[in-house]
Amino acid sequence: MHRGATARQSDAQQDHTSRLVELCRRLTILTNRIGAMEEMADGILADLTDLVADLEDTALTTAPPRRVKRRIKAEAARVLSRAAEGGAYSLKIVPRTNGEADVRIDEGTWFTLPSTLTELLRILAQDFGSAADEFVGWKTKDEVAILLGKNLSKQFNTHAVTQLVHRLRKELLDQGGVNSYLVQTNRQHGLRFALRQPGREHT
Repeated sequence: MHRGATARQSDAQQDHTSRLVELCRRLTILTNRIGAMEEMADGILADLTDLVADLEDTALTTAPPRRVKRRIKAEAARVLSRAAEGGAYSLKIVPRTNGEADVRIDEGTWFTLPSTLTELLRILAQDFGSAADEFVGWKTKDEVAILLGKNLSKQFNTHAVTQLVHRLRKELLDQGGVNSYLVQTNRQHGLRFALRQPGREHT
């Protein structure tokens, strides 16, 4: 029974290591896309590489797999959030006749979003609302729900907006290889897509 538990821990550790290697690959892409954030992205990539090496050296960790998974998830969220601090320099949305749209962020690959997520991204990237930095303004969940309802002729509440934000983040990462934390949330300010505004300086 001890051997079985050890094998499960080893398999879980290998899975976690594979996930971290994939994060390293995505951050390498991010480094190539964001010239102005090159130094910070390189530091994040180095940190992740070191973390992968540490996990490989301790393949039979004594920590329970669930705790290991939570720790790795938290670390991944931290470094992705840091990488997103530089924001995006460009966002292109090309509508299709069926309501979907082809999307490109910075110099990344084109990918397709369904109509509701396309409209959400468009709203979050619009420059209205309050902002004290170089990005577009923040929108409250109520504002986003109203605009979604108006533009799509449906009713949305704040809970639906929260669920759509989770879906949008997942699609950005899975379909476009885009840092999902570019969709920013803040309890005080609300929501936005971290799109830089030319000529606006941080205050």
